[in-house]
Amino acid sequence: ETKKNIESPITKRPFDGGWIAPPPPATRTGKKVAVIGSGPAGLACADQLNKAGHLVTVFERADRVGGLIMYGVPNMKADKEGVVQRRVDLMAKEGISFRTGAAGNIGGAAHPLGAGLVVGSEAAPSPEELLRDFDALCVSTGATVARDMNIPGRELKGIHLAMEFLHRNTKALLDGGAVGQDWRAKAAGGAGGGIDARGKKVIVIGGGDTGNDCIGTAMRHGATSVVNFELLPKPPPRRASDNPRPQWPRIYR
Repeated sequence: ETKKNIESPITKRPFDGGWIAPPPPATRTGKKVAVIGSGPAGLACADQLNKAGHLVTVFERADRVGGLIMYGVPNMKADKEGVVQRRVDLMAKEGISFRTGAAGNIGGAAHPLGAGLVVGSEAAPSPEELLRDFDALCVSTGATVARDMNIPGRELKGIHLAMEFLHRNTKALLDGGAVGQDWRAKAAGGAGGGIDARGKKVIVIGGGDTGNDCIGTAMRHGATSVVNFELLPKPPPRRASDNPRPQWPRIYR
């Protein structure tokens, strides 16, 4: 927490003070590069290619740029407007082009997390057009298709994949402008709506980062109870001999 309190203001102050200015490359190579996917990998790739002087276009089938960092990670961990969109806007001012929704849906497949994420009517370029119009192509697509469980009862009501829960929750918050104490009422107006865990007994299967994101989101919704099933054994209360400093302490919290 102390580390966050130190590092967060350090990164925030330059933006608040107007010290961060978009530095477009001094020269352009004339080469055009298409990046498919706007998650952390796609954005990092686009940023480096643009700094090298290439003309970069990022294609994203969702309605907002950011991929997993936009819709998969809850707003409580990564502010979508104050951090993610701020960086995307800076990259756009540096010369990177973004095409989202239907215009960025290369291949035209339906989004596995809901048709509401792919908006617009402008057609995306075909694979043949990409190869014709760009000098290079970088595929930075993520793992939106989850590892499902083919077990009896999977089809029952109230069972959701983690990304379905997290995506719909964040989209509902952003679409409804849901900030402040009345976030729930505003989120209800978001396209497609979120999956509300309020008053429900919730079980989260998996204890990694994604599972913890689901736990935190359910708690903030006001779930009656949250139980987590984890495959790995319970961590020790103190550092083990094979986990010395400065490694991250793998302990029970």
